[in-house]
Amino acid sequence: MERRNWDARSPKTGERAPDFEVLDETGKTTTLSRLAGGEPVVLLFIRSHEAAVCLRQLLDYRDATLSFRLLDTRIVCVASAEPSLLAFFRHERGIPFAIVSDHGKHVTGSWGLLDEHDHGGVAHPATFVLDRNLVVRQRTLDAPARRTSADAILHFVRRGGAAPRNFSTVGLGARLHRAFQSLQQAFRPVRLVR
Repeated sequence: MERRNWDARSPKTGERAPDFEVLDETGKTTTLSRLAGGEPVVLLFIRSHEAAVCLRQLLDYRDATLSFRLLDTRIVCVASAEPSLLAFFRHERGIPFAIVSDHGKHVTGSWGLLDEHDHGGVAHPATFVLDRNLVVRQRTLDAPARRTSADAILHFVRRGGAAPRNFSTVGLGARLHRAFQSLQQAFRPVRLVR
């Protein structure tokens, strides 16, 4: 069954995403804010790490991870499998970003992404782009057989889509100031020591 509409519980664009607790690959509790580490995050909800379309999506993001890191953006994937299975899968496939376990499906349910009628309850595939304050800047609800590409999300992030709204003025000013200081230092006369 393909879902075309968002659940009212899903964080909307412009809203702060609720922090949540999940298990990391060692089985220890961690939070979304800890995983974000103060940086923008691409947050993926997948149906299953074993499903072919989810695997293709994860490999797509694996191949784009360096591009996201160069933009100071992290990738986090939420899946419902046991942490040890996700750890093995992540290492086997060479996935460099966190895949965390929502084994009880509490986070998936609280975000309005749980399809209880499909295979005993699986996540509706979705992608969220959160800025460093965990505010939702972009969200996509994907079809079970098709996912939003890493390139499309990367393009959004490159255009400044994951930046806080005041980024364009404050961030640009700070970058120009640093560039000006670098130029001043580069052309500063060198004193010869005798």
